Amino acid sequence: MSVGSLQAALASATNEVTVAAANINFDFTLVKYEAPKEYQPLGALLSPKRKENAEFGPSHCTARRLASLFHDVCPETPNLISAYGKRVSEISTRATKRQSTKFANSMFESYAGVDATSIWAAATSSDPAAADRGALHIHLLASMLAKMWTAPEAVSIWFELISERQRMISEQLERGDALPFSLAAAAAQRQIQRSQLAEWDASARAWLQTADSVMVKEQDQLRIILENIELSTSRDQGKASMVYLSVTQAWCRALMVMERLVSGVAQEVHDGAALVGLTAWHIYPDIHIFGPKSVKVSMQDPLVQPGGILTLGCGPSAIPSSQGVTWSLSLKHLRYYGRPVETQSAIGIHRSHLSFDELMLAMLGCVVNIWGLSRDNMDSAARIFSKLVLHLESREQSKLVDRHILHGLRLLGRAADAHIEEMNTTTPFVNLGINRPQFLPAKFRNVPTRPFFSLLEEDTFLDRLKDDESRIMFLRRIASRYLSQHPQASSCVIRYAITQTKTSWASVFPSSITTRNRATSRSSAQSHHRWNADHTLDNDKEIHHRTTQRSPAPFSFKDGYVYNHQHGTPIPMSLWFGNVHGTALYQPCDLARPAMPPAQIELEDLLWALEYDLMADIQIPEDKVSSTLSLLAVAHSGVLGRLEGLMIRLKTLSKPLTEAKWAKEVAVNFDHRPDDRGYQWISGALPKSIGVLSYFISECDLRPTDIEENVCGVSFGDSIFVPENLTRDPFEASDEQAIVRVLGNIGLPGFVMFSSVMEPMVSEVSESSWKQKD
Repeated sequence: MSVGSLQAALASATNEVTVAAANINFDFTLVKYEAPKEYQPLGALLSPKRKENAEFGPSHCTARRLASLFHDVCPETPNLISAYGKRVSEISTRATKRQSTKFANSMFESYAGVDATSIWAAATSSDPAAADRGALHIHLLASMLAKMWTAPEAVSIWFELISERQRMISEQLERGDALPFSLAAAAAQRQIQRSQLAEWDASARAWLQTADSVMVKEQDQLRIILENIELSTSRDQGKASMVYLSVTQAWCRALMVMERLVSGVAQEVHDGAALVGLTAWHIYPDIHIFGPKSVKVSMQDPLVQPGGILTLGCGPSAIPSSQGVTWSLSLKHLRYYGRPVETQSAIGIHRSHLSFDELMLAMLGCVVNIWGLSRDNMDSAARIFSKLVLHLESREQSKLVDRHILHGLRLLGRAADAHIEEMNTTTPFVNLGINRPQFLPAKFRNVPTRPFFSLLEEDTFLDRLKDDESRIMFLRRIASRYLSQHPQASSCVIRYAITQTKTSWASVFPSSITTRNRATSRSSAQSHHRWNADHTLDNDKEIHHRTTQRSPAPFSFKDGYVYNHQHGTPIPMSLWFGNVHGTALYQPCDLARPAMPPAQIELEDLLWALEYDLMADIQIPEDKVSSTLSLLAVAHSGVLGRLEGLMIRLKTLSKPLTEAKWAKEVAVNFDHRPDDRGYQWISGALPKSIGVLSYFISECDLRPTDIEENVCGVSFGDSIFVPENLTRDPFEASDEQAIVRVLGNIGLPGFVMFSSVMEPMVSEVSESSWKQKD
């Protein structure tokens, strides 16, 4: 039935036809009520502009219309509404205290502060005489949808809910059912526009971002609970195509369960509706999970009365890749043309947003994965990164490594240190990166990627050791691990200090040798043996040697083999480990005896060399790992590292960072200006900073050269990003173009760029015009 037909049916079904006809066109949504007392602290913190919008503007109209349209759909929940008011007031107060006061008197004063517009609009749209507080229930639904679905999906769901609700009311009128006038009038009015629904959803989405950042500890605890469970929000998966039924049932179940929980009545659930509710509404009852292993989690939320325990009637999921709470729907209005889109969303153990430090923990996991290291080696890998950064920053080494790669490694080293110190807290983020290796490109300029930049390869590792003594120490270390039990271990020898005319030799294992001593003429002891070509050491290390005798070394080298002449007949010895043209360990060639086991450099060997300062200069090649670290360094030093409270989209990890449009411009700059590189590329250029920012915080991947020069800031979610100079007194402005984050938004959905006028109108200066200030 069309709106016009519905209006006609409404008029004929009403006794007072004249009054009804007049009221159909009357905007009853402008009615305003006093907000409940629990919500008053929230209202006091809103900027005047947001408050006006919530009480008299578009947000108030949307709240009133939706509340009237869905009248009597939800159960009465007075205790939940009261508890929610206390929680949102608490969150807004804490968020406001964290926000700097320096923006209070800036040009963004009207837009700064928490965006609780949808909450205040709902609070002032709810009739205090009605127990159901319908508009606040509408906001609670908006929070559930914003928590589970993307903005386009949530708007599509809203549009379908409204259309189906209007159809149901039309059928009731046709049957002659008695309906409240406000319900019929709400259905008879014109369709709520998508733009209005998008703004309603954007406000709820911004609030969730702020609330999640304030209640981060409780949200993280809840994610741990969701780690090993799998529940569906829709009880009947066959109803996924019936969006209205699936959503309203989940909405009502969540309201009923949470109402009883905050009232102190224990509840057991077998679906995910209540879990969606408590994550979106930030109310945390104690949770018990019963299964093969029972788990009890005490959340200690004062808003939940004693006895309000949520029991999940399921044990840990048998599915290794648990998805937490899922919700499947078939959305008819997601696209303007085409068949319904089957969609599924989930809330599980991972946040939808990460801090930059958490992003670097995920990067640590990506690197470990791409290098083929197991999770068991995670601790050793983290320690190596930490020591490697210290080594690269020492002495002249820092001059030999590209400064962006060095800064990227420094950021990775900081993440490694955090993982070592707080492993329980950081492991989920590292695992997040391990499961998303696509953050690194599949290939980079056909340069192979090897673990720890080839430092675990035999030739590279030995070349990077600072001197022959370090190499001898390492060869003895690796021999003790692989050869100590071999019957011919004592016959092995190390060849080193090689020139065209001189070669020195060293024993691998201690043996009994004859020495001279001041007290006695001869003695026998277990020690290492050296045959030095010139009877001197080639370095000033403190090595304890005792000269035994002057005699030729009982070894020779020819055609890649060492020959041992100690027992008369030369015994050939082949290379076991090392470089034939450098320092190497040789083993006897005896086909009658078992072959010596092959050796490889392990993580502990590299860590050992770094800890004991045995490494010389290390070259870091430009491969897929170092190139991604360089880009992260540019983004961090130019933009992200300067923004307090910045949250990065989790989806940033779903594709290679090198494919971002801003990253490609950086790569071109790297090729043409290798000395200045990324720091010069991003400094002093606001469009470039916005290009980087848009990629990490939103779905937008903007080419910086496509951003107009007069763009002066962006608004997204619960944040406004602008040059710091725009928040200062003009007399205090500096030449720096540093971007700052202001808690708030300009009230529009999506990623919004705002700009200044290219040619502002300025009054002309006239000689006959005098202006005087007293």
